[in-house]
This record gives sequence, structure tokens and C-alpha cells, in this order.
Amino acid sequence: MQKNSQSITKKLFILGISIGSFLLSSPTYAGIGSINAKGNTFNSEFAEEIEVKIEELKSQPSIILVNKNLEVVAEFYGSTEKLKQQFGATFDNASLLAGDHTQRIYLITK
Repeated sequence: MQKNSQSITKKLFILGISIGSFLLSSPTYAGIGSINAKGNTFNSEFAEEIEVKIEELKSQPSIILVNKNLEVVAEFYGSTEKLKQQFGATFDNASLLAGDHTQRIYLITK
């Protein structure tokens, strides 16, 4: 079950990156329209509205532990400070790989 949700999360992430790159690279294909060199405005032929529904999307963990192959070993939900207090020995054997204000990824080093 966890591998399946990881696979879905990875696919959604890749899909989001792909769509974002596509939209940023050429706004005419996104149906936004563009201004050509002469200043004339034209609309794209792809001006349809696209609706995407994502069901059963779980909340994001606040801390993720990965092994040396970057496979997810554990996910922790809740306050980062409380989790570090509660599972202090775990984080003594891990080093921070990446993080932002809502999520951190740790590499298990021992």
C-alpha cells in the first residue's frame, strides 16, 4: 500500500512538473494567447478548459526518512519539534538532505 501511494505521489509530482514546464515554455499552447512581434494579439486553438480531479490524496508528511538508495523508509506526521523530541535517537542517526517550512527529508546515515 505504501509503495503504491509513493508511486502515485511520484507520478503526480512528475505530472505537475511536466504541465508547469509546458505552460511556461509556450503560453500559446496553454490557451492563454500571445502577442506577436507586431503587437497583434491572437488566441490559441487549444483554448479549452481542462479539469483535473484527484481523489484520495493523503496529507504530506512533515518528515521523511530515506535510505542511501533514496527509498522512503518512514514518514512522520505532526510538529517537527515534537517528532524530534519523541524520536530523538532516530534523528541522531540521520542527516538533513532537504527541507522547507513544511517538510524535511533526512538520510539515514547509520
